[in-house]
Parts: sequence; C-alpha cells; structure tokens
Amino acid sequence: MIFDVSEAEDKLGYVFRDKMLLRKAFTHASYINENPGSESNEILEFFGDSILGFVVKEHLFKRFPEKHEGELTEICQHILSTEPLSAAGLRKRLNDCLLLGMGELKNKDNKSICEDLFEASVAAIYLDGGLVPAKKFILETLAPEIESSLDPANRKKPL
Repeated sequence: MIFDVSEAEDKLGYVFRDKMLLRKAFTHASYINENPGSESNEILEFFGDSILGFVVKEHLFKRFPEKHEGELTEICQHILSTEPLSAAGLRKRLNDCLLLGMGELKNKDNKSICEDLFEASVAAIYLDGGLVPAKKFILETLAPEIESSLDPANRKKPL
C-alpha cells in the first residue's frame, strides 16, 4: 500500500514540514507487523489524547465560565469518547489514508481504529506545527460533536 501524503494533508487541512511524522500518524501497528522498518502511530495516540483533552477543556472553560465543573466534565468526557472522535475522523475520511496490515483492511472503519487515528493526527499536527494548528484542527473538526454534547440528552446516548 502506498501512502498518499497529499491526500492525507488535504483531509487534515494541514501541510506537514515533516512528512515522515505524517506517515507515522497514519501507520497502524498491524502494518508494522507485515512491513518492518516503519513506526506505528501508537505513541502519537498516547500524546494526542492529552492534547485533545487540553484543547477541549480550554475551549469549554472559556466558552462556558458560568457552568459548574461537574457539567463541564460530563460534556468533555462525552466529546473525548470513542463515538465522537471516531465520527469526526470518519466524516473527514482519515481512515482512507490509513496504512493497515492485510488482516486489518476490513476493519478500517472500526471506531477504535478511527479514534486512535484521530488522536495520532492531533499529536502529529501539534509536533509539526505547534498548538495553533492543532487547536484549529481539533475545534473545527469536532465542532458538530461539541455542539451536540451541549444537550444533556445527547450525552446519555452515543452519537
């Protein structure tokens, strides 16, 4: 499978200086098992999760200074859960560029895989360009999920 840098950058809305970092973000562990020599996106997922948490919490904190901590926590937990993150990644079709092992190709729409790819993409953007482009990507991409999560009824059911 050939990785299309331009397509991945178009889907993310960000042009990378470090194209290898971009490729790493889109490389699933199953691909590494069949194609040794590359790095998987697992460590980027780990870091991206923290960046997502920071950006979403800052956004909610600034936007809703009157809300209580408990409600903001509930909103944030919902936004940062598998359903919203995978929905955002699937909407942008990030998984179309994902490098997967042959055994995982049928699972490219899997919610967990899409969530992990979203988190890895956030970390890659942050590491390549800093907080400003990462924040822009997160808030623009998650805007529908953020708005939906403001309604308590939507937090009780998956998106």
